[in-house]
Amino acid sequence: MKRRSSIFLLSIFSFILLTGLTHTVKKNDTLWDIAGHYYGDPFLWPLVYEANKNIIQDPHWIYPDQIFTIPPYQGEETRAVIPETTEAGSAKVETTKTVAKPIISTTPQEKVAPTTEEIPEEQKEIKVVSVLKAPTGAKKKTVRKITLIAPQIFSLAKSLAYSAGYITKEQGFNTGKIVQGAGEIERTQFTMNDKVAINKGTEDGIKEGDIYTVYRMGKGVYNPITDEYLGRIVKILGDIKILKTKKHTGVARILRSFDTIKPGDLFMERKIPTLPSGNPKPFISNVTGTLVYFKGNSNVIKPFNIVYVQPDSENSLQPGDVLLLYKEKTLGLDSGTDKLPIIPVGKVQIINLKGDNTATGYILSIMGHTDIKLGTKFRLVGRIGE
Repeated sequence: MKRRSSIFLLSIFSFILLTGLTHTVKKNDTLWDIAGHYYGDPFLWPLVYEANKNIIQDPHWIYPDQIFTIPPYQGEETRAVIPETTEAGSAKVETTKTVAKPIISTTPQEKVAPTTEEIPEEQKEIKVVSVLKAPTGAKKKTVRKITLIAPQIFSLAKSLAYSAGYITKEQGFNTGKIVQGAGEIERTQFTMNDKVAINKGTEDGIKEGDIYTVYRMGKGVYNPITDEYLGRIVKILGDIKILKTKKHTGVARILRSFDTIKPGDLFMERKIPTLPSGNPKPFISNVTGTLVYFKGNSNVIKPFNIVYVQPDSENSLQPGDVLLLYKEKTLGLDSGTDKLPIIPVGKVQIINLKGDNTATGYILSIMGHTDIKLGTKFRLVGRIGE
């Protein structure tokens, strides 16, 4: 008898873990309000949506008296933070872990630092706080202060957006080529302040004082799920400034380099991505897609790593958008295989849209202990100005 009771109690416990809490929708509730109430993070609204897709036809529309299952989630989120005592020019990036729990707290979340680069004085972090009220009818109407991504993240990410590169199918967009070192023919690698000879001059439209982007074409990229060819990686190596020109040759100085520059590398017209200012706010959308490639050779993706994504629909992303990376976990039950709600694994911010139906972003945070891999799905959860 005790054995049967134990099995019965275990079954009830498993059911509670699977179904979680419930929430009755009140007037003016939104999915991000509900997520902010139960998880302390409004950008996690897809957890509520995915757990209730049987009654939510479109995440834009929820109605009073609907009863939602609130799946239990206590994931850890690893982000980079800048200590408030950090001096400009010597920013030390640290890692913090926060745990999302189904409670309401008055403690602000940790601030997010968008880059590991040295931070100029005018770009030091400014604390931006948004106030979210608990959903109407909740037992506890405490106000939760939630620190959203600070607006200066975009001034800090500007250089990152430029150097991150993109994926393209376009060909023949180069202006010219690096031939060799100017006066140093033996050298095969160049960095900042080195002078290089180029194969274009005045009759090719090159003028003294012009600044160009140096780049190198990388490997071809395929969607890891559909095997669709997406194009080749454009690796941004740095900038050159034209010093001297002849008819079809010239000399340039390397203004800055993100990687070593070699003879044969190409240069093109310089176009720095435009990034919006303001706070990314929770945004309800149907935009989904796939992580198709990430920069670097490491198999482990960390905060600030550059990633490339492909949305399922064209022209659906904007600079500054916040994406929630997630995986779907299946659980074998007696009645068959049911899908648990999505499991968040990280957040990405979009910084460059120059690709052909692909976009470049960087990892804002890692959630939980799950590796982010190629083929990981995403949903748009935050946008600026919405």
